Amino acid sequence: MIRRILVFMLATAAVAAGLVYSPTFSARVGQEVALHQVTVKARDLQLVCPGPAYRSGGKTGTSLGDPVQTGSAEIQGSWSADGGATLTGSGFGDSNVTYTPGDLNFSISKPFSFEVTEPAGSNTQGSALLNVIQLDAVATDRMRGLLGATCQRPQSEFWIVGGDTTTGREAILILDNPSAIDSTVELEMVASNGVLSIPGLTGISVPSRKSVAIPLNALTAKNSTFSVHVRARGGAVAGWIQQKTVRGTVAAGADLIAPTGPANKSLAIPGFFVRGAKDAAKLQSGGGDYADLTNLVRVTNPGSSQATLVIQVIGATAKTFGTVIQAKVPAKSTVDLEVPGLADGDYSIFIDSNKPVLAAAKLNRTSTTSKQITDFAWLVAAEPAAGERTFIAPKVGISKLSVANSGTADATFTLSAGGASKAHTIKAGATQTFLIEPGAKLRFAGESAVAASVVIDVDYAVAVVPMLEQRNLGGEVGVLVR
Repeated sequence: MIRRILVFMLATAAVAAGLVYSPTFSARVGQEVALHQVTVKARDLQLVCPGPAYRSGGKTGTSLGDPVQTGSAEIQGSWSADGGATLTGSGFGDSNVTYTPGDLNFSISKPFSFEVTEPAGSNTQGSALLNVIQLDAVATDRMRGLLGATCQRPQSEFWIVGGDTTTGREAILILDNPSAIDSTVELEMVASNGVLSIPGLTGISVPSRKSVAIPLNALTAKNSTFSVHVRARGGAVAGWIQQKTVRGTVAAGADLIAPTGPANKSLAIPGFFVRGAKDAAKLQSGGGDYADLTNLVRVTNPGSSQATLVIQVIGATAKTFGTVIQAKVPAKSTVDLEVPGLADGDYSIFIDSNKPVLAAAKLNRTSTTSKQITDFAWLVAAEPAAGERTFIAPKVGISKLSVANSGTADATFTLSAGGASKAHTIKAGATQTFLIEPGAKLRFAGESAVAASVVIDVDYAVAVVPMLEQRNLGGEVGVLVR
């Protein structure tokens, strides 16, 4: 009773003092409210490249402290602009450099960011196209492999599906903040037994124009199956997991695991490139630390109910036989599904689920011809897209374009290289593979939404990078407000 009297007295006093705002509206019930158009500046296109590989133990491998970047990575890309846009780029902490439209080819020794800016007052939308990848071929006694990454847009939220912290495996989460605003990051790790309860996953500071490397082995040791959910407040961040394998004292593969596309009931993973299947089986039959040479698909169910899914591994030719996997993934969990028995060939993976899921795949590259060599690559579920994408192949090794059509209708696209263009049609639920000449510049122009990735194989080291349409939105965008 006393509480109610006090509340009444406080409310009466607030009204008397004019502290309570009582809005008035001129609109009547049933009356339409006019829409107002507001013009705002579109967000400029920004891409971030992670830079060279991180080495634990410093440059010598013997010192204590956080992982450090050593060596260099190669930038390969191109950009075009029709509306007078400008492209600038810089390593973190360095001054900006302006680039003229054309190809990009140089080395970086730290995280690097690009930004496309439209001229002031421009209303041109989508006038600038920028596609950039980085490659880092590492061959030391502590790390060997081809680390490839598509330079990515910073985001406030994303998932990385992949990683292994069991004996001889190292996973480092890389977070890059290219913005002028500090970022605070929160992590969620989802494993086979659900969401992990681990201290230290919140309040992670990623300062402006800085990179933070987090050894996941220190957070979850001896964990073979997990995904990482990244949420950032303040500046948006880009992220990867650097994964490496060491068998005894032998460096046995490394890669950068990129964020996967958003959770969906239908997913496509192009570029499942199987080579050295017989060699891998030979090593596994002899025992030892070779169990992870089996190819796999990793699926994370972020929802609150069980997901039932069918995975189809489809070959690019009639002679390449795939397989079908059926599985159930509990709510809030991550599972690894082995893909055994595949002969050497080019494949794509199609996933159909009754609930939205996230997915990635791991392939192994194995050779025992002259000496024992192993490497691996993690492939992300690539969002289907139409439009133009470009790729410049390395001058060494083998590069292949893998296209997957997860739609219900045939898709058409045009490939251009060396001044020649050719139209192609890919049937629904099918995949195609195209060889890219070393050093060639490939232009992909899709009339229908398809997923595309490029497989790069250099001296038995392999990387798979998705082809993304990274286009600047341009000057201004009109928004209707009620």
